[in-house]
Amino acid sequence: MQRSVYKAICFSFFFFQLSFLFVSCTKDVPDMKYYRRVVGELSSARYAGRGYANDGVRLTSAYLQREYKRAGVSDVQTQPFTFDVNTHAGNASLSINGHALAPGYEFTVREFSPAIHGTFPLYMLDTLGYSSERLFADLERPEYRGALVACDYFMGRYFRKDIVRLQNDTTIPCSGMVFLWEHPEQRTLKYEPYKSAAKKKDESNHYSLITNHSPLLEEGTGEALPLKYYKAESATVRSKPDIWIRSDALASLLDEGKGMVSIDVDNRFYKDYATENVIARIDGERHDSCYVLTAHYDHLGTFGHDVFYGGANDNASGTAALLTLARYFAHHRPPFDILFLSFSGEDCGLYGSTYYAEHPVVPLDRVKYLINIDMIGDNNPTLYSEASETGMDGWRRFEELNKQGGYFTELERGDLAGNSDHYPFAVRGVPCVFFENQGGDAFPYYHTPLDDVAHMRFDSALPVMQLVIDFIE
Repeated sequence: MQRSVYKAICFSFFFFQLSFLFVSCTKDVPDMKYYRRVVGELSSARYAGRGYANDGVRLTSAYLQREYKRAGVSDVQTQPFTFDVNTHAGNASLSINGHALAPGYEFTVREFSPAIHGTFPLYMLDTLGYSSERLFADLERPEYRGALVACDYFMGRYFRKDIVRLQNDTTIPCSGMVFLWEHPEQRTLKYEPYKSAAKKKDESNHYSLITNHSPLLEEGTGEALPLKYYKAESATVRSKPDIWIRSDALASLLDEGKGMVSIDVDNRFYKDYATENVIARIDGERHDSCYVLTAHYDHLGTFGHDVFYGGANDNASGTAALLTLARYFAHHRPPFDILFLSFSGEDCGLYGSTYYAEHPVVPLDRVKYLINIDMIGDNNPTLYSEASETGMDGWRRFEELNKQGGYFTELERGDLAGNSDHYPFAVRGVPCVFFENQGGDAFPYYHTPLDDVAHMRFDSALPVMQLVIDFIE
């Protein structure tokens, strides 16, 4: 029974893909060669992870403006805005009992962390026989004063009240938290001392970023998953750092459960960091309303001198889709004007899209539909989507077009969530549809240094762009 169901599913997906190939051969399609080239460019070290240190987003904005103009759009403009952001692009090293860990792979810090420098005792929180009184009494003992307190990330929720105290109360002799991230499927890793490969460009304090490669190699299975890095809470700097370490790395390096942590992590906080949205327009046959296509071009930047977050899937894939669609519609005049909004500040908290929604170039009530594209560099035959309340008619139209074109086996619609750039428009009543291809082979690598062209999948990009073309035309 299970085998027959599996065969039916496989045959169904094969039929969808065959139908899609047939349609692709009978009409003009977006230029995938150009699309791949843009993804490779934007996810390269040249753009320093499209972050806020090392001029990453500014270089990216300049590139997008050039490419929109080359595409033949009717107009290109920028929309400046500012926000506060914390970064960790300076020194970033950590060792346990003299054994160095790889930044971005074996350890990282949370985005709100301040700088931390020095050598600290490690206090392992006892999650089995936990006692709040013993914890705070132990931290007053001479051997633990100024300690980094280590706790399993998921177990920490059970002691959240005390952990919040440790994180924020500067009168407690604790220098910060270490959260251990479990990778239960990766127990065969061998941890060799990490050596930085970053080189200074000149006598200044600037470094050249190396090409990312994983120092975590599992026996017989290849690359292991690095830790994730985030920017969503980077608008402030807390008094103490949160450090993430792979739990299997820590366990292998402790000496009878004890350890000394030497850490050298810099931070730089930018107050009112100046960035910009890039806005392109293609004139349609009518100008009384417009379609809006959106994607964020920013990403996580760098961690230390060695590691950059290329963000091939998140979201060079969506940014490249906008440029590719701009090239297409520049030669296939649409029925209505199309705005292409390339947003900055998404990974830090939807800053660019929120600013535009508050200061629109075209009044929001003239938007026929806004289509947001984020992370379409994967190979799941099911396409994830969301729709605003006013966008449901459009979503149903997309569902019909998908069945007709055989692009995906299904459009899965989730609840409206506030974690991508359609949300500031959806809450203002704009008809919105959001597309993301999640859950495929590339998905585990997002927000890690291995979200690169080598780990991205190009299967879903062309079907998504073709869906958008069918919808607009």
